[in-house]
Amino acid sequence: MQARANQRGVASVERFTGGLYGNDLKAYLTTADVGVAPDLSNDFNDKLAMIKIFEYMAYGVPVVLYDLPEGRNSANESALFAKRTDPRDFADKIAQLLESNSLRDQLGVAGTKRIVEKLNWGIERQTLLKAYQAALQS
Repeated sequence: MQARANQRGVASVERFTGGLYGNDLKAYLTTADVGVAPDLSNDFNDKLAMIKIFEYMAYGVPVVLYDLPEGRNSANESALFAKRTDPRDFADKIAQLLESNSLRDQLGVAGTKRIVEKLNWGIERQTLLKAYQAALQS
């Protein structure tokens, strides 16, 4: 990726951080205006959402992603969804967010609310326990 950034002349505006965790991740994401998840449709991405989507949501960062089944299910009202195979539409969605403070705020608040109310271990644990109980009773 760094070589491609150099080739395309954008290396001066790119920062490749490598893995960030804990306070380093928090410090980084609190500076972000938009989170992107340009994951393409395939058997894996259609069924699982990347952890970065949840991290963006937890820190109130609005997300742009391709319209994949699990991405839509996970991000829901906290994201803008681009047509599956249309990078121009993806770029347009990023621009739409960058041009609208109110839309960024709206989606960011929705994401944090979704994490707090629905997509956290306290709630997911109960769902998982019910699934195990149902499986063990079969």
